Amino acid sequence: MANYSSKGSGRGKSAAFVSKSYSSTSEKQSFDHDTARDTTRLPDKMKTPQINQDEKPFLQQALSMDNGTYASVRSNEAIHNIEIHSDQSSFLRWTIALLLGGTAVGIAAPKNPHLPSPMWQLLSSIVGYTYFLAWSASFYPQIFMNYYRKTTRGLSCDFCVLNVLGYVCYTAYTTNFYWNERIIAEYKQRMSGIDVDGGTKQSEITVQGNDVAFAIHALFMASFTLSQIGMYDSFISRPPSRRVYIVLVCTFAFCALYILSTWIYEGRIDFLGFLYVLGTIKICVTIG
Repeated sequence: MANYSSKGSGRGKSAAFVSKSYSSTSEKQSFDHDTARDTTRLPDKMKTPQINQDEKPFLQQALSMDNGTYASVRSNEAIHNIEIHSDQSSFLRWTIALLLGGTAVGIAAPKNPHLPSPMWQLLSSIVGYTYFLAWSASFYPQIFMNYYRKTTRGLSCDFCVLNVLGYVCYTAYTTNFYWNERIIAEYKQRMSGIDVDGGTKQSEITVQGNDVAFAIHALFMASFTLSQIGMYDSFISRPPSRRVYIVLVCTFAFCALYILSTWIYEGRIDFLGFLYVLGTIKICVTIG
């Protein structure tokens, strides 16, 4: 009887345990359902990201990458980092070389005697020749690239044509103000004024030797770059745009009109004013 009672009490405990298990299971299902319902209300950035079907092949490929492939990827990354570091080092070396070269040439070259002190003369010469070397060096990478590729694809023909136009005007401006005694005398006469002490004050020409050297060199290099289009691709397949033709026609027409108008109204050609016109054209080409 006691054994039966103990068995009966055991069965009662089992039934209570099963009942409790069922109760906990139903509570768990209810909790999971409520959690899933609340999750749908979360913002998108707080939800667990889902893998797109299109991304699975790439993910599987990345996960199945063996040690050799991983080492190859790491090696390519290391090579890329070395190339970036090499470019930065090369840029730093070229910058230092240009600064040292400009300083050396500026010290050795003749100075502008019209500046107020020897210190200003030296500083102006160093800055001017550093400018000359830096801008002159900028023409060569494109020329060498065109030569090695044997094509000028990617280089704007409009830019090359307008670049030559601008440097033609700039070269004519600087060379006349540096070498033409008639222009220099006319400039001093036209720009002279009354000093604060009552005397006559003459303005001096500010064009220096480095300006002339840069203008001539830039005109030659820009013309050679333009000629490479004809050598490697021809102007038939890569002609300038219609806008460039309009700019050229308007420029030549304005220059001819200025020369003709000054000759008619003044009885002579105003070469000094014409040089200012050329300088203005150069500024417009540079800005445009």
